[in-house]
Amino acid sequence: NVAMALQRYPAMAEAVAEIVVMGGVFALDDYIKDTNFGLDPEAAHQVLHSGAAITLAPMDVTTQTLLTHQDLSRITASDHPLSHFVRDTLRPWIDYSIRTRNLPGSWIHDALVVAWLLNQRVANGTDYRVDIELRPGATRGKSWRYRTPLRVDVGIPVDSGALVHVLHHVDNALLLEILEQALTQLKR
Repeated sequence: NVAMALQRYPAMAEAVAEIVVMGGVFALDDYIKDTNFGLDPEAAHQVLHSGAAITLAPMDVTTQTLLTHQDLSRITASDHPLSHFVRDTLRPWIDYSIRTRNLPGSWIHDALVVAWLLNQRVANGTDYRVDIELRPGATRGKSWRYRTPLRVDVGIPVDSGALVHVLHHVDNALLLEILEQALTQLKR
């Protein structure tokens, strides 16, 4: 969606303060790529290289989040239609994650991005050069990152990739607190 918006309105890259994207995976065991970048690497490449200030929330950080059934009951305790919707839609996802991923709850990937926009203390990060593999093959859609100077730079052009702020550590307790505050402050 962001790549399409940039195609229709190229000036958007300079018009927005920042674009925050959930996508990519760098150093997470048993993942070569994530779904968001893996399914449309050209779009990810276009956004990363748009010239906009980019903050990236890769799976390396979103898998540090955790929402249990107890957390969900607490944060959706208010009697508001949105709280009911969140509770009803996330319960099956938590059950699925417990069953298939051997977790005590579920990761809450998307919520981290929104929470970070509300309170940047929820996650910290570092600036990296980032890019996406576009060549055909098993690694097509894989994201990669590095900080300068590279220890081994054989065959790698200077400043390969786009300069991107990559989140790498999340405060899950603060994340849950932000979600709870947002849902308890809703007016009927």
